[in-house]
Amino acid sequence: MRAPVAEIFSSVQGEGPFVGVRQVFVRTYGCDLECRYCDTPASRAETGPCRVESPAGSRVWHERANPLTADETWAAVRELDQPPGLHHSVSFTGGEPLLHSAFVAEVARRCQEAGIDTYLETNGRRVEELREAIGRIDIVAMDVKLPSSQPAGPGALGVEWLRRSAEFLRVARQKRVFVKVVVTSEVTAEEVGAVAAALAEESRELTLVLQPVTPRREVTSTPTAAHTLALQAAAAQHLRDTRIIPQCHLLMGQL
Repeated sequence: MRAPVAEIFSSVQGEGPFVGVRQVFVRTYGCDLECRYCDTPASRAETGPCRVESPAGSRVWHERANPLTADETWAAVRELDQPPGLHHSVSFTGGEPLLHSAFVAEVARRCQEAGIDTYLETNGRRVEELREAIGRIDIVAMDVKLPSSQPAGPGALGVEWLRRSAEFLRVARQKRVFVKVVVTSEVTAEEVGAVAAALAEESRELTLVLQPVTPRREVTSTPTAAHTLALQAAAAQHLRDTRIIPQCHLLMGQL
């Protein structure tokens, strides 16, 4: 069982309702989208070595040749989680980790057997791959991408993007799940309202996090406070728990 892994390191979760918890991050290469605001564009490729931090929090890196085996990945995770229990969970992120769903499931199995929770960060499009891995995942962080986030516009997500997100959510709700939407200055209340309405068909109790974009690449500004509050109001018409949370790890100077 092998996969191209970009990096393995220890840091603080900076997004969503689990902000502030310590995690081991396993970032895989490869992604099936091209979000304009992507903060890890290098992970879209599937080439290059893997950098592994050791010891945890040192920011001292060692290179490993790709692809990594599940054994090698688990060994790196276990070495970072010292003393045992230092980390709340292991986050599988990317890129899009469900491009390597069997690999994720195998490493996650070892984490669970060692008593470490598993956390999946995903764009919420790969339903069958989620079904393959969901038994080994404890928390799903589902990042719904808006059509305005893609350089090619709505066509990049397909005409049934909301239906697919709803189908993905139905599988994810077997475990703890929340939904995150990155919002830019171009996002409209109608766009956020449509997402919230689709999510509410599954559950009005679902937590939705609106994350004001961090300016990078061609995205040069973040939505104003008034704009963000208007987006929250649109979502709150459908969902009981809508929160505004920025990328807090950047405020803390963490990776």
